[in-house]
Amino acid sequence: MTESTGFFWLRYGTSLFDASLGWASQQAGRQALLGERALATLAQPGPEAASRLLEVVDHVQHDLLAAPFDAVRLQHAAAVQSGAAPRSMLESAQFEHQLSWLETTSLGALARNR
Repeated sequence: MTESTGFFWLRYGTSLFDASLGWASQQAGRQALLGERALATLAQPGPEAASRLLEVVDHVQHDLLAAPFDAVRLQHAAAVQSGAAPRSMLESAQFEHQLSWLETTSLGALARNR
């Protein structure tokens, strides 16, 4: 492996690691907020408590189903930052369009609305 190849992989790995940390902290914060909402819903029983709890479960389900597609988006972003993929708005738009189509096709009604 040449020095430039090693540097490329180091940049790619660093970009992917930084993006993953940001995504993980964002997801942890979101899950903590959803957990607090679920506990608050259980603490205040009432006629609308079941619908609020189902809403929390729905958000968690969507987050879990969307995680693989978010991981692909992170990898693409890291590839662009490291120079492995072209830094082009047109290419990024095409990538996002194809990935959104794949997400909608595979998840159907459970897919996020983008």
